[in-house]
Amino acid sequence: MDYNKILEAIAQRKKGTMMRICYKTKPSLSAPAKKAGYVVEKITETTVRWGVRYSNMKKVIAQRAQDVQLGLERKDFKPWWSWEKEYVIKQHCSKPDKYLTVACVPKGHNTVSKYYVNGQEVTCEQLKSMGLLVPSYWTEKDLATYDININNIIEIKPKTKRYMRIKK
Repeated sequence: MDYNKILEAIAQRKKGTMMRICYKTKPSLSAPAKKAGYVVEKITETTVRWGVRYSNMKKVIAQRAQDVQLGLERKDFKPWWSWEKEYVIKQHCSKPDKYLTVACVPKGHNTVSKYYVNGQEVTCEQLKSMGLLVPSYWTEKDLATYDININNIIEIKPKTKRYMRIKK
């Protein structure tokens, strides 16, 4: 999807609202799979929130409060990115890549993923049994936000009644 079309699609929505997005990724291959020349691609369609400030998220606030209770300190780090559009688009510091920052929504957001090995669609179970991906790929991750490379976005679905909140 073109960068300007992405900006246009998100400009039609208020920050913090949900949107349906479809994007592709290339999962990390194991060393033998790389050597054998396998190409694995994952296409995901999911519901996300956009334009959300990370430090204002309930999940993050609760985690930081728990860290304080446990006496844990978070180390400052130098980010690999800078904001191009605050809380929306990140620009990589050393590459021309741009990323759309999105927040995960609670369970039940109807994420659908399809996997392709060398262009042929396979199920998740088949891919696991093939052993092509690094084992850590299959561990469950509990993310508050994540970044999607702008070049990997296939589609941002238009707002429909199905995704709109009904006012009483």
